[in-house]
Amino acid sequence: MVKVCPMVSFQINEKVARLNALFALVVFILFIFTELKFFMFFLCLDFFFRAFLKGKYSVISFKSKLFLKLFKIKPSMINAGPKMFAARLGFLFSLIISLLYLFGFIDLANSFSFLMIILTSLELFFNFCLGCKLYSLLCSLGF
Repeated sequence: MVKVCPMVSFQINEKVARLNALFALVVFILFIFTELKFFMFFLCLDFFFRAFLKGKYSVISFKSKLFLKLFKIKPSMINAGPKMFAARLGFLFSLIISLLYLFGFIDLANSFSFLMIILTSLELFFNFCLGCKLYSLLCSLGF
């Protein structure tokens, strides 16, 4: 019997989520090492779409799906609940980074971006999603 997450009853392609992590990783790197700060606002909005609208309107998810379809990579379906929770954390962190930058706390914004580089790299390279693990822990505790 397939376990269904208490948050949602639909699945997403795990490979899309991992490719989304690549795009996010690039944006966090661009934010720290270039003058292209506006990409963080784009990423914040994209995380919002993935976290609260099931990926609808997400340019990053659209590009990831297109890439996988173009190269005929078979999907690997997983429950969407943990990934949506992780996307909400991504939205929160990218919003914090954007606000810190807007209010002149550049070093703190870069520190949060570096943390997100580590987390997105774990997802991309090792298929380890800390937000998903936190979600599972919270569910097991009854939240």
